[in-house]
Amino acid sequence: MIILLAMMKMEIEERLEVTEQLFRDGLYLEALQILHRIIEEPSLSDEHLLSHIFYDIGNILMKLGYKNEALSSWKSSLRIFPDHSLQNEILQFVNPYGMVNGEQSVHDDFKAFASVQMARYLALKQQGCFSSLAEADMVMDLISDHWADIIDSGLSNHLSCSQKLGLFHRYHIDFPLLKQVESVEVVFDFQNNRLMESDTICNCGSGLPFYACCGSILDPKEYLIGLK
Repeated sequence: MIILLAMMKMEIEERLEVTEQLFRDGLYLEALQILHRIIEEPSLSDEHLLSHIFYDIGNILMKLGYKNEALSSWKSSLRIFPDHSLQNEILQFVNPYGMVNGEQSVHDDFKAFASVQMARYLALKQQGCFSSLAEADMVMDLISDHWADIIDSGLSNHLSCSQKLGLFHRYHIDFPLLKQVESVEVVFDFQNNRLMESDTICNCGSGLPFYACCGSILDPKEYLIGLK
């Protein structure tokens, strides 16, 4: 059995060498298909190897322009096998809301505000998702109008990101036809008896701060996946 597992591991490592060559040649989709097939194999039990595969998948997704998906894959890599250099790489890549860095901090603020308000809106719907792009556009237009009010009022000026996030959760938009509920975002780690603050190390095992891992804010675009 030990010899068989060793042979399977060797075969997987040989296929990984193929994917690395495909990556260097710019054949990203072909490399991605091979990596996905490897992950699905029941014989893959080496945590270090599996972590490396998720890291490679993240690199490919980044080359293909799927930044949020790449970030998710890198986090999966860390949860399997924490690596200090990858932790630092991710922290350089994300903003204080845990999302992919935007060109300007004000864009990051808007995405965080929009994400919080979209999550509130969808939580009030029975199906928990948008029914159409038209509905999503209506909600985004309303969110954008309120964001303009926040900017004009200066409410978010001179606030830290954690303070801004608190403001975003307290801010209420009267979405049409939906009953508003109070939103308070508090996460408690019962295993270690502590409140999860933004800089608290995440309890999933990645070694990342909570804000950059399981406490990250979804990019608003992720609420639109699958809509036509």
